[in-house]
Formats: sequence, C-alpha cells, structure tokens
Amino acid sequence: MRTKFMNPCRLLVFLFAALGAAVIPTLAQQKTILVAEVKATEHLSGQRYALIIGINDYADDQIPDLQFAEADAQAIYDVLVDPQTGGLDAENATLLLGKNASKRNILKALSNLRTVPKDATVFIFYSGHGAKEAGEAFWVTQDAELGGLGYSAIPDREIRTLTARIPTERLMMFLDCCYAAATIKEQKSVVDISGLMQRFVGSGRVTITASGSGEEAIESEDLEHGVFAHYLEKGMRGEADGSGGEADGVITVPELTDYIDRTVAEAARRRKGIQKPRIFMEDVKDPAKFLVTIYPERIASLAEERRLQGETIRTRLAALKRLAIEDQISVALHSQSKRLLRAEFSSLDAQDRERLTLFVELVEGEIPANRLQALLDSIETPEQRSARLERERKRLAEHARRKQFDDMLAEVESMMQRAGIAGDPPERIPEAASEIATEAMGMIGQALAMYPTDGRAKSMKRLLEQWQSSPKELTVDLGGGVSMELVLIPAGELMMGSPETEEGRDDDEGPQHRVRVEKPFYMGKYEVTNAQYRRFKRDHDSGSYRGLSLNNDNQPVVEVSWEDAKAFCAWMSNKSGYAIRLPSASEWEYACRAGSSTRYFWGNDEPSAHRFCNGYDPVTKSKFEYDWDAFPTDDGHRVAAPVGTYRANDFGLYDMHGNVWEWCEDKWHDSYNGAPTDGSAWTAGNSESRVLR
Repeated sequence: MRTKFMNPCRLLVFLFAALGAAVIPTLAQQKTILVAEVKATEHLSGQRYALIIGINDYADDQIPDLQFAEADAQAIYDVLVDPQTGGLDAENATLLLGKNASKRNILKALSNLRTVPKDATVFIFYSGHGAKEAGEAFWVTQDAELGGLGYSAIPDREIRTLTARIPTERLMMFLDCCYAAATIKEQKSVVDISGLMQRFVGSGRVTITASGSGEEAIESEDLEHGVFAHYLEKGMRGEADGSGGEADGVITVPELTDYIDRTVAEAARRRKGIQKPRIFMEDVKDPAKFLVTIYPERIASLAEERRLQGETIRTRLAALKRLAIEDQISVALHSQSKRLLRAEFSSLDAQDRERLTLFVELVEGEIPANRLQALLDSIETPEQRSARLERERKRLAEHARRKQFDDMLAEVESMMQRAGIAGDPPERIPEAASEIATEAMGMIGQALAMYPTDGRAKSMKRLLEQWQSSPKELTVDLGGGVSMELVLIPAGELMMGSPETEEGRDDDEGPQHRVRVEKPFYMGKYEVTNAQYRRFKRDHDSGSYRGLSLNNDNQPVVEVSWEDAKAFCAWMSNKSGYAIRLPSASEWEYACRAGSSTRYFWGNDEPSAHRFCNGYDPVTKSKFEYDWDAFPTDDGHRVAAPVGTYRANDFGLYDMHGNVWEWCEDKWHDSYNGAPTDGSAWTAGNSESRVLR
C-alpha cells in the first residue's frame, strides 16, 4: 500500500431604522425656480439631530495620531447642517473634535439624545481609533489610555445600550474607525469589522463598512480626507443622485451605497491599495424610500423641466381633443393618446414610445390623421408584446442572476487573495487561512448551485478543498521507533489509457477515458519498507504472512501477496485510527502522474530516468533478461534501491516508477471498457487476479 499585525484600517457604518419617505411638494406650478428656495428643511419631514465626533491627536503617546479624522467629521457635519442639503438645525448638532471628544463628553452627548422626539432623525458619526482588549471592543476616546482601555475608553456594549435608548425610529450611525494595530500588544488587536458591525444590525437596518476585514482603509494626502469619507461627503452632496438609476434630486440608500461601492474601490486602486466597502441589509423594506439628503440644484432643474413639459403636454392634449371632436381620430385613439402623453416617458417600453411619437407627429402635422391607425397597427400586436415582455423579463432575471454569481466569485477571489490561498497548501496551514477557506467554500457552494458547470468556480472549489484539508503530510507511529509518512494528494482529473495511435500500445490500455478523483486522499510517501513490514509481522503469526525482507531496513519489502497487503492495511488502520486501504488503479496512476501528461512524470526523456527511478537499465538487463526495453542509463542499483533514493514527483511521492511492483485494489481487466470514472476501484467481474502497477 502507498499509503499581523494589520495595516491601520478605517471603517464606516450606517445604520438605518424604519426611515420614512420624504414628501416633496410639487414645484411644477412655479414660474421661476431659484436654487436658494429648494431646502432640505422644507422637504425632509421631522426634526433632525446629530452627534459628530472626530479625533486626530490622542493624549496617550502610545496611541498613534490620525491625520484626517477631524476633517472627515467636520465635512460630514457641514453636509448635515447645510440647510439646502441635510436640513439639520445647527442647534441640534453636537460637534466634538480633538480634546472635546473625551469619554465624559461623548457619554453625556449620547445620553442627551434620549430626549429627542420619536419622529426625529438622529445621526451619529464617530471618526477615530477603535480597538479591543481581552476580547471586548472599545471606542478609543481622546483621553483614553492604551494600557487601560477597560476603564478609560468606551466599550461598544455601552454604546449599543445608549443608542438603544434613543426613542427615534430613524437612526443613522456612522463609525469611521481607524485601527492602529501596530501599537496593540498581547491581547489587544484589531477589531474584527464584520463581528463588531453585525452587533449593530437590527430589524430594518442597513450597514456599510468602509472596507473589508483585512483591507487597509486609505487616508489620502491629495484629498485631505480618508478616501471613504471623501466620497461619502460627495455622494451626500449630490454625486450619488441617480447612481444605478434615474436622477431625481433625492439621495437614497441604494444610490449612496452604489456610488460608494464604485468610487471608493476605484480610488483605492489608483492609490495602489485594496479597499472595497461592504454592504449588509437586514429586513429592509422599500430601501429606495430611505432618504439621506437632497440635491437642491437638481430638484430645481427637474421642477422647471416638469413645468415646461406640462405646458407642452397640455397643448398637445388640447390639439388631440380637437381632432377627436372633429372625428379625425376615434375616441379609442384619443384615450390611448391621453394615457401615453400623461405617462412618465421612462416608464414606457419601446413600442409605447413609438406610439407616443406617432401621436406627437400627428399633432405637429407630420402625418395625416387617416394614416394614424395603420401606422399604430404596424408597431406590435398585443400577443407579440406579451411574448416580448416575457423574454425581456427572463433576460433581466438571468442578467441579475449572473451578476450575483460574478459578485460571489469576485468576493471569494478577494478573500483568497487576503488569506494567501494560491497553489498547493503549505505543510502547516495558518488557522486564519483555514477559516477563510471554509467561509469561501460556502459561497462557492452557493455559486455552483446556480451554475454547476462553471469552470472558474469549479477550479476555485478544488483549490479551497485542498486548503480545507488536513496538513499536507501525516506521520503514523507503527511502534518500536518505526513510522510511516503519508502525503496529501489533492482532488483532480486525469486521462487513463493511451490513444489508439500511440506506438507500442497494448490492448489493455484502451479505450482512453477521463477519470475525476473527487476527494483528496493520503498516500504513502515511500513504498512499504522492510522495517515497517516487520512491525506488522511482529503483531501477527509470522508463519501466516509472506514477505521477503532484504538486509536494508529502508529497502521496500518484496514478495508480498495481495491478501497480505490487505492485511497490512487493516493492521495499520487499527493501529492509527485512520481508514487505510490499497489505492484504486486510477488513484495510483493519478498520484503517479502528479499532474503530468507525459509518458513519465518527469517528461519523455528516458536518459534522465536514473535521477527519478530504479528502472530496467542495461546492467540489470544483463543479469535479468526480460522482453522489455531498457532505459539508456545506469541508475546505480541492480536490485531494489532504498526508498527515497531518487527524486520525488510533484506530489512528493517517491519511486512511483520502478523499484518494485505495487498492489492496487482493482480486479484485473483486459481493457478499460466499463471502467469507473470517479476514481473508485474496479471490483466487478470474475477475475481473481489483481492489478499491479
């Protein structure tokens, strides 16, 4: 048988709870629209309160200072108190910067929010360090001491308790925390973003982190802000309007998250970094009605456009009514024209837009009334339209499904890059990498459930399976100072047999077929040695088992029957606690080839054989005459060489070519017709002979 500390990282979180849709009064009747007249205070319902915190310089010299935390806090404060954008009364906003951001002042400000009205909207923004000590997360206040966070900083459980007491149903919490891992010793380490933030997520809430776990959130000299806060401010001031949809002057949660997701990752990439915001939603209803800020210039512009459009529509409706009164068009056509003219153009499909164009051309005198019906009939029948809409629905559904699939693979790829998961796993897999591999495997399972044959996903799954497995090598103690080393063989595929056109091909080498070895397995690093087999015979009646031991303990045991080889596996299973068996013929060949497709695992170069195996060379041929072609080289041994004398293959297995024959589990067959393709042993048939390789 062959048997970091991490780089400083910044994160930000929104939490939204039951945000109501704002009611924006129509501006279509106004003759003149001035930007100054469109204010958030007039369009965002209810009172608005804010607590904004930013800390650059810390009293404790052990805590590294930040560069832009206070500037980020000031920028978010300015957006929220801007009467045209955020609509928050400055008297209801508390701004704590630098030394004012002490533990006492922050706790007092949070407590004061317990008096806000139930219909108020509350914003909390914190930009500074976050850390954990003895497993507990803290806000690091300006006067905190790194050596005593338990008494000098604010634990997040206390923050959660205080925010839970705020009576409002509309809460937005922003946590823009930069973790200084380089200063944190022993039990102090970077806060796990996903775990900390999930504790803030409740019913009907949205969470956004500035970066993924293990990624660096970038502070940028050229922006004079953190990258995330810079684009958060720009998005809230209007650039997010229409992101992923139609611009309407109102910044909603989906627009803001889509804008941040695109801009932050790209800005980080340009600065040679990786920073991708993470978005979590739980029990959120109608996210498009969750309002954040407004963009007054666009509201004014759209209002003016609607006013002008309304005047045009009224003029056209009047003209069509006259045509109906004069019997130039039917009542049915007049009704259809009213529906199309009054509809939002963006809500019309391509055919209705064609029909609307015909009605407009009729009013403008470009087509005669007696040709209108014929032109309308040429566009599309109701049955054709129904079929087209169904095709479009399926296309959009498939597009969304494919995007979800691609996003899953991109996320898994990002996780694998962060964990260093690439190629064959090391002998000792880091615990963090193993955990990430397990998490990524779950996502790959979901992706393959959507597209089971996708080659990229299957390749990622195979790699993750290797990293999820046990250490690359195992050692089994056989007693008496004797052990056996096992090597982990990953799952994979191979082509068994040879093409019909191959020179020297035997009848039992076909037909050629593909075999998929579904699961990783362990295989003996070396052939079973004399010393290992003697340990087996010592535990049994030595007269019952054959096996010729040569003088060298490290030479492979020879003249072992298939039954004795099976007994050896059973003995080793009992001794080790592992399920040990002979390999199937396909497992053996797959392990021998180690990913190669050439005649020998080292290639087709027969003169190089002496470096890789104890083969049938001219000297051996002179002593033992067989009808075999001899390798044109001298391997240095006339009989079996000590195991491990020659070079290993790419799986770390020795003597897979030459030295001694090795038993497999399979029964002998004259051809590969009907052979298993899943890596299992071929045990069907009446043959009592077994396969040797």
